[in-house]
Amino acid sequence: MRLVANGRSDGSVNRVLTSERLLGTARRWRRFGEPTPAGESLDADGMPDYGIFGPGSEVWEVLLHPATIVFHNSIQGFMQTIYKPIEAGIRDCDPISRKGRDGTLTFFDSL
Repeated sequence: MRLVANGRSDGSVNRVLTSERLLGTARRWRRFGEPTPAGESLDADGMPDYGIFGPGSEVWEVLLHPATIVFHNSIQGFMQTIYKPIEAGIRDCDPISRKGRDGTLTFFDSL
């Protein structure tokens, strides 16, 4: 049985891992052409189109409502406890953890 890989029928397989082979070409990720920044495309009436998250949209109004700050803070606190880079940053820069790591933490530091 002969292997056919990358147009080769001699049995050799190209095993070199490149970023293009790993991620694919730009054509794979931009199937609909170059992305258009928000506000540069126009609606049928000639007004700028900012998409569903742009100024004046329902999403904009909901996220700016004062009641959402309660949910935002709780989700932000939850994400800080489970996301490892943020946890590492807090652990490394927090004065209490730094003193504990150095062995200079006393009872009065934690009050």
